[in-house]
Amino acid sequence: MGFASFIKTFGRSEDGAVTIDWVLLTASVAGLAVAAMATVSDGTGDVSGAIRRQLEDLSMSADDPSGPPPPDIAG
Repeated sequence: MGFASFIKTFGRSEDGAVTIDWVLLTASVAGLAVAAMATVSDGTGDVSGAIRRQLEDLSMSADDPSGPPPPDIAG
């Protein structure tokens, strides 16, 4: 079998096509996950910072009885 014949046979063969499909599908899902994480990461950092500050304020007011009372969480 010559090289030209090998290339023709290789071009007509469908072996591995499903593997290529899964690799492309997995890569696109991973790319979308990275894009979503990059979009959401700023907001989650802001929220976690606000929660940290609230907890620090609560712990300081619990240590100092003269400080303001904790907020009414029950609403």
